[in-house]
Amino acid sequence: MDAEVKVKKKCGFNVISKERRIEISTLGGIAVQAQGKGHKWTVCEAQQAGRIGGKVTQDQRREIKEVRKALADIENEINMKNG
Repeated sequence: MDAEVKVKKKCGFNVISKERRIEISTLGGIAVQAQGKGHKWTVCEAQQAGRIGGKVTQDQRREIKEVRKALADIENEINMKNG
């Protein structure tokens, strides 16, 4: 049986060079700012967003630690029963 290799065709922005994509993005950013619809972060907003992101990450790590501990406890119980 011959193995067929499927090659993905480039489409959309993948066809355009990296330099051209950057140019297009820059033009979009300039246009948004000119329309007054863009958002520029203040120091206070950035700090607040960082705190929120850090808290979420910390909570997720704590939850993972608790789950791992519970699984280890269950595994220890099973090993004790099986002796």
